[in-house]
Amino acid sequence: MDTTFIDINKKRLDVRSSSSVVELLVAISSWPHAACQEPFSATRTRAPPCDPDAFDITSAPVQQQQTDLRSIAGAAASIPNALHGSRADRTFSGGTSGRRALCSFLRSHRSCIAAGIAVLIAVGLAPLTFINKEEISQLSTTVDALKGDRDDMRRDLDKERNRTAALEQRLHMMSKTPEFPTLDHIRTKVDDATQQQTVEDMIFRTVGDRFSDFSVVVDSSFLPMGKEAFQLDTVGSKIVIRGTTGVAAAHGFNHYLKYYARCQVSWTVQQVHLPGVLPPVTPAVTIVTVNRYRYYQNVCTVSYSFVWWDWSRWERHLDWMALSGINLPLAFNGQEAIWQKVYLSLGFTQKDLDEHFGGPAFLAWARMGNIRGWGGPLPQSWHQNQLELQHKILARMRNFDSTLMHLYLDYSGGDLKTRTVAHTCWTLRIHCFLTLEECLLLSEPNYLSKAGAAVYAGMLAGDPQAIWLMQGWLFQARDFWQPAQTKALLQSVPEGPFLARKYLGSTMVGTGLTPEGIDQNYIMYELMNEVAWMPQPFQILDNWASDYAWSRYGVKNSNASLGWQILLKSVYDCENGFKDHCDSVVVHRPDLHKTQRIVDYANKQWSGLVADYYAERWSLMTKALTTALMEGKKFNHTAFKQDVFQQVEQPFTLANKRYPYYPTGTLPPPRHF
Repeated sequence: MDTTFIDINKKRLDVRSSSSVVELLVAISSWPHAACQEPFSATRTRAPPCDPDAFDITSAPVQQQQTDLRSIAGAAASIPNALHGSRADRTFSGGTSGRRALCSFLRSHRSCIAAGIAVLIAVGLAPLTFINKEEISQLSTTVDALKGDRDDMRRDLDKERNRTAALEQRLHMMSKTPEFPTLDHIRTKVDDATQQQTVEDMIFRTVGDRFSDFSVVVDSSFLPMGKEAFQLDTVGSKIVIRGTTGVAAAHGFNHYLKYYARCQVSWTVQQVHLPGVLPPVTPAVTIVTVNRYRYYQNVCTVSYSFVWWDWSRWERHLDWMALSGINLPLAFNGQEAIWQKVYLSLGFTQKDLDEHFGGPAFLAWARMGNIRGWGGPLPQSWHQNQLELQHKILARMRNFDSTLMHLYLDYSGGDLKTRTVAHTCWTLRIHCFLTLEECLLLSEPNYLSKAGAAVYAGMLAGDPQAIWLMQGWLFQARDFWQPAQTKALLQSVPEGPFLARKYLGSTMVGTGLTPEGIDQNYIMYELMNEVAWMPQPFQILDNWASDYAWSRYGVKNSNASLGWQILLKSVYDCENGFKDHCDSVVVHRPDLHKTQRIVDYANKQWSGLVADYYAERWSLMTKALTTALMEGKKFNHTAFKQDVFQQVEQPFTLANKRYPYYPTGTLPPPRHF
């Protein structure tokens, strides 16, 4: 049975819908007399319905008859329910009296029926209207709030569109103009041809006669100024390396060695067994670095690792720096020779200087003011040799197009009460003054501001376009460098000479390495130097570790690759809060209680140190503990420290024993897997 819908005037009405009920009332009240001519009958016979086409809603309704309500109710109870009739009922061909009677009844009482239904609807909706009045008010408030949010979102969207347009415009301009143009003046003025020749000479020193398999082009117009890139390609039988600078071209050559020829050049060892036929680069590869500067060295590196180097060793290291893409190295050598000229011109004597300068192996700590005169004096031959060496170092750096940075360090303690910054004999652009808290007399912000301004004024006197670079660990002494003190020093320099930080977005212009000593953890520094040229982050355990092992050993071996992956997930992994995995107990001064001291903090696990220094200390510790146990006495730690210093540490410091610089003995031939 279809009890949900009613067909009226060829319209299907849903009796569950209030709007359909209203339409039903309108239709009923509009039925004319002519629609149903059959007289009213109470018989329950099936009959065809009134012809809907006979309904004319434009006809005027007839005058309603006044009928007794009881008789109407009785008659209505005996008629068939047309609203619950089936479609078959409405099309039945026999007996029309029952259905026509219903039509007549509805027609004659349409007004009453319509009014009654309207009253029922009104009575039913009234409580709902009353109950929902407060909710409607709340809904109205919510709608208003949503409209406000919509307007805010439109404004935010407009702002974001404007910001995006501005960024796109800036990126477009950056692609055509140099980034941070205020830094352009610190580039060396060496021409492309000189840089190209310097890279070609480096390739010859690295691969010997095979250098003829490579072609180098240094073209500074390859990209806009301030951007560095290299390109690798194969033309005929040659590997063509194109770079925007000598350093970029050198790094491009190193990239080919690692990832095509499977070779490696490290601090001390070169594995450059090139294949007979060089692997081609197809298609061409272009890599652009987002780091304009790649910084290298620490104030301690020159003492811990470089101090005894001659030119041949420095030349090899400068090649490694260029191959690694480093273009912002420190330049220390010969500094004491310059200070000597300055102090003598101020009236100090040579005796004053001999008591002031530290010895070669302790120059870093002497320059920082931690010690005075220790290991000295410095002979004049040292000053002369260091000056000559520095001139060669700086010339080679410039020819690679490295930005040179000189580090001024001198703490005028003792009888030298005057600290003076002199114009050096080298034309440099970036200067790094380590204004350590030990060198400052007061922590009062006004004093720090004046001290910083004085340092910067001295820099400008020697170089009107100088840039003052500060290493971040300067401010690690939190008890001294409070916010007020830090602000006073940093704001002591006017903003004019360095406008880069005013650019939209980050002012980061590079990355760097600051090892206090080298020849350790080779893989970490190889990784960091490559990261400076990588366009996006990557997972080192995916492919990089395997590529590193392949290039390091010259053969592809699954066990070597797995070994490095294990190391990277264990001793090299600091993500779980563990660090100093390589901090071996062997290199610590023997102690019954582990304490945090600066003693041995720059330790090295070299064979000479382990055999003649660390092992001797532990041997002395074992003897002292055995003696205390045998005699039933308490271990005297104070006496032991004095014995260690007098019997091991001081004699080793003053000894002149020579240790082999290269591995000795016969090595087995490499295995091929």
